[in-house]
Amino acid sequence: MAAAGDRRRRGTPAALLVVALLVALLTAADAGAASPFRGNASWVWYVSASGGSAENLARQADRHGLDAVYVKSGDAGNYWSQFDRDLVRTVHARGLDVCAWQFVYGSDPKREAKVGAAAAGRGADCLIIDAESAYEGRYAAADTYIRSLRRRIGPDFPVALAGFPYVDYHPAFPYSVFLAPGAADANLPQLYWYAIGDPVTAAFRHTYAFNNPYGRRIFPVGQTWMDPPKGQMLDFRRLARAYGSTGVSWWSWQETRRKVWPRHHQLPRLSDVEAQRPPQAAVLVRLQQAAVAAFGDQQLDFFGRVDVPVRFGRGADEPSQHDARAVQPCGERAAEPHRGCHRHHGIERGRRRILQGE
Repeated sequence: MAAAGDRRRRGTPAALLVVALLVALLTAADAGAASPFRGNASWVWYVSASGGSAENLARQADRHGLDAVYVKSGDAGNYWSQFDRDLVRTVHARGLDVCAWQFVYGSDPKREAKVGAAAAGRGADCLIIDAESAYEGRYAAADTYIRSLRRRIGPDFPVALAGFPYVDYHPAFPYSVFLAPGAADANLPQLYWYAIGDPVTAAFRHTYAFNNPYGRRIFPVGQTWMDPPKGQMLDFRRLARAYGSTGVSWWSWQETRRKVWPRHHQLPRLSDVEAQRPPQAAVLVRLQQAAVAAFGDQQLDFFGRVDVPVRFGRGADEPSQHDARAVQPCGERAAEPHRGCHRHHGIERGRRRILQGE
């Protein structure tokens, strides 16, 4: 046991270097690559409650300074007819991107993949997977969904995951499948700081510390619902830029009050952004010390340690559903580790270290 611990300690500088290089590469790639997730976007649940028609939606989006709209295209195995070619053509005519988003559950992943691919076939610029609590524990279903989806839309079509922002609160959610190489190429955590009840700064620190290890560009989702204070919305934009993101989006159009719309295009000055840039080195140190300990079940092998033998792909058995309290730790070197076991005992300790700045 001591020898294994010593090896981990000696490997810490190398792992930290890997994380630092990863963040640098992601920032450089994000700065140079065209992406439908860049800029400023609003989520549309019902077109009928968000302008009333494709023409009104596109005209108002242009007037409000949006770069894209994310329109719901499906729920489970059901396609939503509001996302059609006419909507895409109308929004594109205004020079805006239009992305499809679908809410998925994991009960019929192949059918859900077919629904997602149908939106891509109707001209969507990207597809966003809204996967939440229904997918917790469904690693094999997530793998089936992603493989089926990519077979239909190809390896290069832009896909993003919009999931829970606080990864350590959801140890049974298959982040490592949705954000694996060849799966979603962008990460849109639903960073609803006002609904969560955390200060904007703390919410960003928590979200980025536990999402950065997946190696996907992060485009945080903010909120206009619940009418958060103007200053907090502006802080959200500043912090998103400070953490290296080139795009944000807001939930949701139909819940945005008239007085809130002008805040969408009130961009902070770059000098303000640079002044608030977080201390990346300190964040990475805390990430190595605390967050990695909480990611045993996520198979983050670029850290040089894999604690949980969860199998994916053909023949993989789906772990039974459970919540965080029911997850059983694997131990250091279990001779016959049970399928779907999770190493999570360091989660709360790691979360406290990151949030308290230790």
